[in-house]
Amino acid sequence: MSDENLALTFDILDKLGISTDSAGTATLFSRLVQIAGYTDTLKTLLGTANPASGDLTTTFKALKLIADYVDTLEAKTGANTDGAGTTTLFARLTQIAQYTDTIETIIGPLLDAANPTGSANAKLAAVLQRLGGGTPNIFNQAVLTSNLEASPSTILNITGSGAILGFSAKPPGWNQYMRIVIDGVERFNGMLKAQGDDYRVLFGPLKFNTSFFVSSYMDSSEPLDASYLCTFLTGVA
Repeated sequence: MSDENLALTFDILDKLGISTDSAGTATLFSRLVQIAGYTDTLKTLLGTANPASGDLTTTFKALKLIADYVDTLEAKTGANTDGAGTTTLFARLTQIAQYTDTIETIIGPLLDAANPTGSANAKLAAVLQRLGGGTPNIFNQAVLTSNLEASPSTILNITGSGAILGFSAKPPGWNQYMRIVIDGVERFNGMLKAQGDDYRVLFGPLKFNTSFFVSSYMDSSEPLDASYLCTFLTGVA
């Protein structure tokens, strides 16, 4: 063997190294040891397939943890065929849908036919029908009432037919005089004693055919604000 070939052989042997070389990049054996170390680390990080429980120590256990979360989520979500209940999300949605259907049935269509034993809208239609129909109105405001009996303040003046569902007044701490005229006939003309700060229900319900008029004045040395609340229907036959 020539010196040149002998030198080449030693160079190859140096690059091959020996099987006991430590991990590194100097020789083929050291590189293989290095790769084997990487492989062992990867195997450790991956773990074994189908672990009994999940955690974050290995990839397979982390996948098991995620799978368990998904299973739990699926169990809590349920199926879109679940019956009404509280065990799954779909069961709860079915329950809410049934509650909504029940409420819709109780309320009924807006234009439900009059029926005293039917839906809420049907019962309301029956009430309005018994009153002869009409358009609902609410009067709610403070009125400056005069202390001069000769010129009392007009509270409410309705011309035409209608129905008063309720009339309330809140005097401002003074005796209040009120005059009520229904269909051109005076029905009340007298005093309401001051009584606290709350509304006092005076009358209702009642019907009128041609007009409804209320005026008032205070037993006071100067004009005062009094509050009135009236719910009524107009156009009632």
